[in-house]
Amino acid sequence: MGYLGKLPNLIFSPGSVVFLLFLMYSNACNAQKINIQLNRVKLEFVFGEIRKQSGYDFLYNNALTEDLKPVNISVKDADINEALNAILAGMPLTYTISDKIIMIKAKPKVASVSQTYTISGAVKDKDGQALPGAAVLLGGYKIGTVADTHGKFQISNLRAGKYDLLIQMVGYFPANKSLLISTGSVDTQIILTENIKLLNVVVVRPDPRRSKFLKVFEESFLGTTPNALKCKILNPNVIDFEYDEEKQMLSAHTDEFIVVENKALGYRIRYLLRSFKKDGKNKLVYFYGYPYFEEMTGSKRDKIRYQAKRMEAYKGSPEHLFSSLYNNSHQQEGYLLNKLVKRVNTNKPANSTKEPDTLRLLDRTEILGDTLVKQDSIGLKRISFTDALYVVFTGEKENKTYFKNSSFKINRPPEYSNYQISVIHRLKSPIRFYRNGRIFNPAAVVFEGYSAYERIADMVPMDYMSLD
Repeated sequence: MGYLGKLPNLIFSPGSVVFLLFLMYSNACNAQKINIQLNRVKLEFVFGEIRKQSGYDFLYNNALTEDLKPVNISVKDADINEALNAILAGMPLTYTISDKIIMIKAKPKVASVSQTYTISGAVKDKDGQALPGAAVLLGGYKIGTVADTHGKFQISNLRAGKYDLLIQMVGYFPANKSLLISTGSVDTQIILTENIKLLNVVVVRPDPRRSKFLKVFEESFLGTTPNALKCKILNPNVIDFEYDEEKQMLSAHTDEFIVVENKALGYRIRYLLRSFKKDGKNKLVYFYGYPYFEEMTGSKRDKIRYQAKRMEAYKGSPEHLFSSLYNNSHQQEGYLLNKLVKRVNTNKPANSTKEPDTLRLLDRTEILGDTLVKQDSIGLKRISFTDALYVVFTGEKENKTYFKNSSFKINRPPEYSNYQISVIHRLKSPIRFYRNGRIFNPAAVVFEGYSAYERIADMVPMDYMSLD
């Protein structure tokens, strides 16, 4: 019993019983393979058999095993880890091994996919004074609340996931804070900074190019789809522009929410823009921010039209694709997945400037969801792939306006006709996403094709589809 002193300090609640099973064997016995064939026996009996065959001792609390049902065990020529993994598979138990002692422990509790949580907190200024009346909104959703007389707020019934809080208060700069709900509710504090600009008279020199910049911004931000024609930025005066002549780079920024009225989908959107750049040289647009959706009022006929247009906007969207991948239903919902591989153009003449250096080739082997999608953690799945993912959505066809925007058009085989086709480029590995289709790490992915063509005018809230 001399090695009792090697045990760690263990504290157990009153009334619990700790089992420490000892058996002294030679080192030769420790290397012996484990063979067990037992039916309907208590787990404690199985531990005893492993002890006899291996020379390892067990340490555990009887409360962990007393309510477990009898087990059937079949292990042949297994080492100690193989045997324990097989025996504890599907049980709420795990183990560690140290100094010939196997410690049996409960698996750590993780969040259930169906469990709901709360985000709560307080909104204050830099001096710690409460800011009652501050709007606290959930980015990407239609969910929001207002801070009470003590600056406190609470948003309930949220599933595990990543959320962006958006805070708006007259006289203060808007703020955002990203929060992750994994195994419990979250309490946070938001500090707002006073907007000194509103207190001072600001002299703005008119820029004759502003109307041109605004038009470029609207087309890049709202998009050029049929829905974009029914969208309007209600407060364009809050947007400032900068233009770099040499780089042909247009930048936009604002200290307030951009308010967009979408008469096609029936939403008023408050958008907290964090970055916008239009690269004229490379024909690229990059912007990111946080939208908040509000229902617009309308007649019964308007609401029927809104619902139809929203469903049309949702189908084929990145949220729809990733939600269907999460639920392993992408084939039933009209998606075909292939690989788009990049290869060196070996047929390019040495002095040719017209032929490309590389070619993009479509691998027609269909990618199956169960080989692409892996479980990452509770409520979160992931995909990882080489080259690019070629996504065909057969549920809808590309509209006529899309064909006019040749810069978005993706080449396709004749049988894909004018189905909506997008290409997903992975910038970081892996791409993680939730059940509602929200991407956990948006910076890990870039879209090309139809998904790049649709912008703010074709967005619907993350809670548009009920996935309960």
